[in-house]
Amino acid sequence: VLSRLRFKPTRTNYDYDAIIVGGSIAGPVMAKALSEQNRKVLLLERSLFVKPDRIVGELLQPGGINALKQVNMDGCATSVGMPCEGYMLLDSKGAGVKLPYGAGFQGVSFHFGDFVNNLREHVWYNCSSNVTMLEATVNTVLVESTGLLERAYGVEYSISEDYKVPETPFRRDVSAQPQSTETTTATVRRVATAPLIIMCDGGSSKFKSKYQHYTPAQDYHS
Repeated sequence: VLSRLRFKPTRTNYDYDAIIVGGSIAGPVMAKALSEQNRKVLLLERSLFVKPDRIVGELLQPGGINALKQVNMDGCATSVGMPCEGYMLLDSKGAGVKLPYGAGFQGVSFHFGDFVNNLREHVWYNCSSNVTMLEATVNTVLVESTGLLERAYGVEYSISEDYKVPETPFRRDVSAQPQSTETTTATVRRVATAPLIIMCDGGSSKFKSKYQHYTPAQDYHS
């Protein structure tokens, strides 16, 4: 039975169709998907043009590769990674068991920073008509009451007062002098609105812990 109760939007005019907070992995992919639907998107990332410098490797499973293929972004992984056909388990005596992926499936192993840089660069050069990407820090999620519930309608963010895009964005050399858009220490606060706010700012997000309505279950497999 469908409920006859409908909530009328409190706003009808917005700056964007969606605002994405965070530009690591999920953020750029979500921006590309929405752009292909001709949605206007604002993506905010506090260190947008600097490649993440994490001393770790990443393995993207076949399901992740297939998800990227749906938005034509699988090249962001395969161009910087090594193919993975499955696993090999070894015991203390050296005996091994092969656990290959199924036929036609393949994973990719890569450096995290290279992958993220490629995702951001792909959206920057291929989705500029619909996606605005800014190096900025989100301070607050703006919320308003509809009487029966509260709804998020935008964000307040801080951005450099003389914001400029670097001459060579998404540079590859992390040892070079950082090229940030923040050319001065002075920042200004701005507001952007959208009917949909998507949090892609990591597992330690202060916003996720504040607004989620459940406690994730902890499953231990050891």
